[in-house]
Amino acid sequence: MLLSMAKSTLVLERVDRQRLTQVVAESLLARMDRDELGPGEKLPSERELMKMLHVGRSTVREALNGLSLAGVVEIRHGQGYFVASRARPAPHALELALRRGVTASLMEARVLVEVEMVGLAAERATVEDLTEMEKVLAAYEKAVRAGASTVRPAARFHQRLLDASHNEVLLGFVRMYMPKVLERGDELEREEPEHALAEYQEHHSLYEAVRDHQPEVARHRMRVHLEVMTAEFTRVEEG
Repeated sequence: MLLSMAKSTLVLERVDRQRLTQVVAESLLARMDRDELGPGEKLPSERELMKMLHVGRSTVREALNGLSLAGVVEIRHGQGYFVASRARPAPHALELALRRGVTASLMEARVLVEVEMVGLAAERATVEDLTEMEKVLAAYEKAVRAGASTVRPAARFHQRLLDASHNEVLLGFVRMYMPKVLERGDELEREEPEHALAEYQEHHSLYEAVRDHQPEVARHRMRVHLEVMTAEFTRVEEG
């Protein structure tokens, strides 16, 4: 009974986290309607919205980014957020825009962080680092050949690869967004299971660049890899 209750709580917490951004976006739409805000009118600042809605800055930004992709909000950097349209997206369209907004922010962060980290890894990787990567790649290849899920092996390889950068500050940042990476990976695997082999090959080529101490090659390959992943996530989310 206790185990069942614990599982239910975990599921509930996961659903709550997934829906929070959408709830905030819907609250913003309701407030815009209630205040009869028209195109060009400015929305409250992020700080004000955090206080009004009792949520963190990241949730507010994800909601506003999604509303921007839906064409409802205009983001003017350095000025704030403005109403772009009185038209309201359908619930499904809003959910899709919110997901695309999170994905865009996530992949932007990954490019900024991981491209440089893999360059550092190519400069700093030790024999122990390379041995750990090889172990993970062996298990990863086994999963690919068996047709098993490769989301976790792929994530473990990324972690070992970036560990070799030996920069704890950057590694801490990666750990913060890794749950979102896993969530997107699960979705992509369900929709496009055939992508696993190509992704494994891209990861193996990253390992080779690090093993051969080629930082610029490693950076280039990571950038291309993340661009490919961004395109795949976008294609799946747009259906």
